[in-house]
This record gives sequence, C-alpha cells and structure tokens, in this order.
Amino acid sequence: MPEYREIDEKDFPHSDINSEFGTLKAHIKFSEDSLHQEQQLFDTNIKQLGEEWDESIAETAEDLYQVFPQLQRYALFLLAYGIFERRLNLLCNGYFKDFSPELSVKDFSGQGIERAKIYLSKVHNVKAPFQSKEWAEIGELNKLRNLVAHNSGELVPGNGKHDQVKQYCKTRNDIDIHENVIELSYKFLSDSIDTFRYFLLLICDDYQSIKNLRS
Repeated sequence: MPEYREIDEKDFPHSDINSEFGTLKAHIKFSEDSLHQEQQLFDTNIKQLGEEWDESIAETAEDLYQVFPQLQRYALFLLAYGIFERRLNLLCNGYFKDFSPELSVKDFSGQGIERAKIYLSKVHNVKAPFQSKEWAEIGELNKLRNLVAHNSGELVPGNGKHDQVKQYCKTRNDIDIHENVIELSYKFLSDSIDTFRYFLLLICDDYQSIKNLRS
C-alpha cells in the first residue's frame, strides 16, 4: 500500500478524505481495544469463579468472543463502504461543477460505484484509477458488502453470488468462514479502509491533473 499522504485542501473541495478515513480507523482501533479489555475482565472473573460455571456465563463468553466482535466489524465495514461511496459521488460532483456543468452523475443509469465509474470514465476520460489493483479489490469488497448488508454475512450454498464471495474470502488470511458465516478481522477492516482511501486519492490526482492543464 502506498504511503500515507495529504492533499492540499485549497486544491480540491473534498480533500479531507485522509482525515475522515483516519478518524474511522482510530474509532475502529478504540472499539477493538475496548472489546479486548472487556474480554480480559471476563477472563479474570472466570478464573476467580473456578469451575462454578452456568449457562449464562457460557452465553456471555459466546457474546464477547464471537457475536459482539462480528456485529461490530460488520457495522464498521458497512460504514467504511458507505463513506467511500459517498466520497466517490462527491468527487463526481466536483468534476461536474468544475469541468462539465452540462452532465452530472445523476444523468446516468445504474447505481452506486458503478454509476460513478461510468460517469467519470465516459464524461471525463478517467481511466487509470479504474485499472488499478485498488479498484479490482473494491469490486470484491462491493460483493462482500452486499452479502453482509442483505444476508448478515451468511453464505447460502449453491448461490452463485455467494460462491464468488466465498472464493474471494478464501484468498485472504484476514477473513474466516465458520459454519457458512463470514467472520471479519480487525486487519481486514484496516486494510479495506486503506484501499478505499487510496483509490479516492487516485481520483484526486486525476482531478488535479485536469485542473492544472486548464489553468
């Protein structure tokens, strides 16, 4: 992953990309640290109880070590993807405002990031960012996002789209599959945010190049 870099705010109307994703990464770390502290506290209490376990303690253990982490990571992944999609549309609006007031992204059919790609590539000839490894990765993250959002991360055997997501997950060492349910890790969240952020910066670079040529 390319090194972290800033964009001069005066050069682009949405140049706080680094700031927003940086804040999200800090929140994710805080959430993970808080969960880890609760797990440590639980472990300490369990040692004090010795063998005096009951069903409620077993349920608490399952919540702390399995249920809560995944609910938290699912929610944060969906939030990260939502920020990315919103930022990409804001960039489209920047191109519209500065370079083509006759056509906006809303004039094109389609939805989400694919509509943004069509607009930027057809109207503004933005090519290189959409040929990057980041964009290819975002395509896979989009499929995973849909599965998490619409099926709570559960894979249905024999479903073609789910099979594609399953194959993608198997290529990564930071995603697990347990009983056909996808389990995300802290590292996955962090790396995904870096991918979203860097792709948006590629678009910013293209915007700035066009602006420099016209100035």
